[in-house]
Amino acid sequence: MEEGDERSDEDEDYHYPSDEDEDDLSDEDEDDLSDGDGDDFFDDYENRYISPAYVRYKFEHDDPNLIKLKIGVQDYFPDPLKIGFQDYFPDPHDIDWERDGKSIGRNTHVRELSFCHGGLYPIVKKDFKTLFRGISCNRSIRKLIFENCDKFIFDGEVLSILTPFFKNNLNFECLKILGIDGASSMRCLLSTALAKFDTLKEFELAGISGDVEGSYLQALSGHPDLCELNLSPYGSLGRKECDHLAALLQNPKSKLTVLKLERIGIGDKEAVILATGLSGNSTLTDLDLDWNYNISGIGWKAIFATLQCQGCRLQKLSMLGCSINGDTVYPLANAVIRNTCLRSLGISFFKPNPLDLNGASTATGWRKGTGYREGTGWRALENALTNNSSLKRLDLRGLDEITMVGWQAIASILESPHSGLEFLHLTIYKSAGNDVEGAISLANSLIDNNKLKELVIDGIPPLSTSNCWAAFKHLVCDGTSIMATHHSNHTLEKVSVNDGRAPKDLRSLLRINRENSESQAARLKIIRHYFREGFTVQRFEDMEWKVLPRAIAWVGKDGSRGELNNHFYGFIRSMSALLFD
Repeated sequence: MEEGDERSDEDEDYHYPSDEDEDDLSDEDEDDLSDGDGDDFFDDYENRYISPAYVRYKFEHDDPNLIKLKIGVQDYFPDPLKIGFQDYFPDPHDIDWERDGKSIGRNTHVRELSFCHGGLYPIVKKDFKTLFRGISCNRSIRKLIFENCDKFIFDGEVLSILTPFFKNNLNFECLKILGIDGASSMRCLLSTALAKFDTLKEFELAGISGDVEGSYLQALSGHPDLCELNLSPYGSLGRKECDHLAALLQNPKSKLTVLKLERIGIGDKEAVILATGLSGNSTLTDLDLDWNYNISGIGWKAIFATLQCQGCRLQKLSMLGCSINGDTVYPLANAVIRNTCLRSLGISFFKPNPLDLNGASTATGWRKGTGYREGTGWRALENALTNNSSLKRLDLRGLDEITMVGWQAIASILESPHSGLEFLHLTIYKSAGNDVEGAISLANSLIDNNKLKELVIDGIPPLSTSNCWAAFKHLVCDGTSIMATHHSNHTLEKVSVNDGRAPKDLRSLLRINRENSESQAARLKIIRHYFREGFTVQRFEDMEWKVLPRAIAWVGKDGSRGELNNHFYGFIRSMSALLFD
């Protein structure tokens, strides 16, 4: 308790939430908002739908408020929840390809243009080219996105048509080609187009079968300001592609900070090549290797070794959906200890069936019947996480049949004064029958933790039991005494257990934590729990005399200038009972 702690002007009229204040909860607390009935749906449609003719008028007349434009050609009615000023979803038969293309080409305010073909309506290739021939004159667009286009219309020739746009538009910095399974000719034209300009800062290629030569990656080396690269092809990334990617990473002029390689289907050989590139890179901060389940011990050891390199600046590493098991864990633990830059880590302890990514887990580690107790690798990882003060976010997936030993291992990480975790996400695919006890052990481990802000546990049967929620309520507001409430956890802001909604009283307490400093949160909880009907002297009877004056002043003040709470005058009148009994 601090005598000088005062609220800002914004908090002067603060109304701390009570059990009856459900309507006042923020949107973040109302995660299970209703989707609405049919009447709400059509009301929303009337309020948000903008006719294609009106959107066309806006981009034809260079409306300065039209910053993003999405052109959708489809034969079904668009979802009104996704319609706004920027969306142009005309009836396919009403499109004037040449007029629209030239209008967008003359526009000087549109910054982002997306083209998607989400329906079954066939587009004539000639019309598609006519549209983008007009768009090629534009000089304001910074981001261009092609999404789910038919490979027969998007065969790469449109990129050649856009050559004037690429070469003359110095504002252009982002190209995304998503969900298009193109032929080798398309990939060749892509490489040619990328080689004709050098302004890209972000490039994403998803849904295109692997390029044996990897020439488009070689072309990207000519873009010195490229900072984000996202590759998610169908099939696997070829070995030559990995060679070019490694060369791009090792380029001393590279500014690449984000590399997303989700589901690229690489194995150990390609992972070793990638590790070679990472070892010579000092700019990358975000690496996503999710769902590359063909990488085994050799590949992971090579990648984890790069994390220990002196020049490594990686802050985020995600390996969800991969197989991190056995002797792979020990080098990971060493990397976590030695890499002080790492802020976010995502790990999976299972190897899914390639044909069923949601299939049964074959996790080891903190699993019933496996070698956690004997496994030095798992103990090393636990020790590494326990003593890591730089890691802020931990995402653990595939904890199959976790035993109390495993729960206690996670609890020990949270109890450690050296742990810096602010977010913890656990996904447990199979219950071992002790999940409620395990969740309660996590709640108890947070009693002296002043860093964790969000805890998410999912994948297991619902834990919305009274004992489970009571443990978390006791954690954030211990009602046994005023001092116990003061020393409760005032840091935790959100708790989610298997998507279950926390009780109202717990949600309101978490809201107090989220919206206030720790000192102010403690004060509001004390007032709420002990003085809802006014101040009484009985609450202060057992306090030490040297603490008592400050405690009374701290609880009784109200407003930004420290003026007294209205109930405080009644308390003063009853002071004789405290002083002379």
